[in-house]
Amino acid sequence: MQNFQGICVADDFCWNWPTTSRRCARHLGGFTLYAIIENGAHQYRVEPGTRLDLQLQDVADDAKTLTLDKVLMVSDGGEVKVGAPYVDGAKVTASIDSEIKGDKITIVKFRRRKNYRRKQGHRQGYLRVRIDKIEA
Repeated sequence: MQNFQGICVADDFCWNWPTTSRRCARHLGGFTLYAIIENGAHQYRVEPGTRLDLQLQDVADDAKTLTLDKVLMVSDGGEVKVGAPYVDGAKVTASIDSEIKGDKITIVKFRRRKNYRRKQGHRQGYLRVRIDKIEA
């Protein structure tokens, strides 16, 4: 949703900047608070309000928030803090939305002329979270 000046007023991606998924604050030169976090073997660039799918992890059934303390880098628009490997005292707080399953992947094993065919499917589990707060 955009207002008449072309500035993004929703908490979504801005479509004013063609062929990219950057937000309005970035391409208009505004204030941007972001962090790069590590979860499992993946690294994510997150901002407050970002929704992302993390690897499924064990959390309590009544847990509403998740604290991610493996923060590799934090930027508040002007100052950048880079950790070695992690930034001391930095953490990202996220609210847990749901547990979801990814797209189905089909594994097929086949040997020609041997009457050997095996088919197996897999759906990876993910934890969908929304980033609430970045503390550095």
